[in-house]
Formats: sequence, C-alpha cells, structure tokens
Amino acid sequence: MPIDDVGMTNQPTLRARYRSLRQRLDAPSRNRKTQRINQRLEGLAVLKTGQRIAAYLASPEEAAIDAFIELAWQRQQSIFLPCIDDERGQMTFAQYHPDAPLQKNRFGLLEPADRTDIAQASDLNYALVPLVAFDGHGNRLGMGGGYYDRFFAEPIGRPTMIGIAFSEQQTTVPLPCEQWDVPLNMVVTDMTIEQFTR
Repeated sequence: MPIDDVGMTNQPTLRARYRSLRQRLDAPSRNRKTQRINQRLEGLAVLKTGQRIAAYLASPEEAAIDAFIELAWQRQQSIFLPCIDDERGQMTFAQYHPDAPLQKNRFGLLEPADRTDIAQASDLNYALVPLVAFDGHGNRLGMGGGYYDRFFAEPIGRPTMIGIAFSEQQTTVPLPCEQWDVPLNMVVTDMTIEQFTR
C-alpha cells in the first residue's frame, strides 16, 4: 500500500523516500513481485501487437523485466535498450539482440555495446520505463537525470509510455511535475495495471 506522503512535496525528498522503500524489499518479496510484474506484462494485450519496444535492464533496486524481454524475442519483437551518451548528456535507444555483448555505463547499468541500430522515439511502439515513484495521475518520478523526459519530449509520434514499478512506489498525493515531464499512459505493478487518460 502507498505510504502517506502529506507534507512531502519536493522531488529530492520523495526520491530518497521511495528509493529507500524499494531498497528495503527483501529478496523473496522482490522475486515474487518481479514475477507478478512480468506475468502482467506477458498478458497485456497492447504489448502483443507492438513490433518495436523500448525496455531496460534493471538496476539492483528496480523491478527487472528480463522475463518479458525473453518473451518478446520469442514473439519476434524487437527490443531496444537505453544508452547514455556522456558527451552530449543524452540518451539513445539501441537494439538489443539475444546474447549480444553488453557494457556498463557511468551509472553502472548495462547497455548494448553495439550501437549500429538506433531508434528514434517515433520509431518505437511502446516504452517500458523504470521509475522511482508514480502517482494516480500518471506522473512519474525518475532518478533525476531527465534522460527519459528529453528523449520522449516530442508528443507527436511518442510511443505508449508504460511505467514499471513495485506497488510500494505509488504515492498517495500528486507528484510535483513540470511542463517538460513526460506523462505515463499506464503503470504495471505487482498488484495492478493502471491506465491514465488525459
């Protein structure tokens, strides 16, 4: 269940609070919740139709979606992973193939070593997005780098944005948001699938 957030209105405080909640999940609970999230992704009708899906390889504290990625490959769908461009301070998405070599970026996250097939935001049908917290209006709190908001800034041709989270990451009050924050269309957790209309 979401924890009471009354009085917590600034992003750094909220980010610290929800990262701590995420980190405190014990291994059995995390594994059980991760399995449920992947089962919900497997059954999600919209994800059966898209051919080009942005995904991610989770950090130790994030909800892992490796099982869904394997399923997408079985469905002959193309998976693209985020890659950080340090020089430009931007993120790109490179196609991820089974058994393809991976390398760590400066955040310690794995990304494809081969960047020959890069997708623009408008090339993607769906984007599975990690998050620190989300609210009941589809607002997302990320790690603070703004990479996703910059990459998916253009609303025309933007893929369906699907947040991935543990149920503990939902806030009880609306998150503070700016005009450049990219909203989510949907969030998949271990407890539910929430859809947002705007």
